[in-house]
Amino acid sequence: MRLVNSPDRPTSAIPSNDRIAAPADGVHAIQMELACRGYMHEPDTVDPSTWPSPWQPEDAAPLRAVLQQVLQACLAFARSPAASGRVAN
Repeated sequence: MRLVNSPDRPTSAIPSNDRIAAPADGVHAIQMELACRGYMHEPDTVDPSTWPSPWQPEDAAPLRAVLQQVLQACLAFARSPAASGRVAN
């Protein structure tokens, strides 16, 4: 783990992809962190009766579409010769 400074979590411990990935061996990693407001309604007042808020498919739809594209691109790369370092000349 490495310590990462972020506005949301100052000096928080976040697993580092460099301990998971080995690009020279064709092993790649991505890390995505999503804010709740990207996929659900945040109540004006947070208390036990309003949190967590219920799943709202219409709130999640835009982010879901983008994530689908990102993950499809990751899969396309993973299946490509570039992912393993075997790039055709």
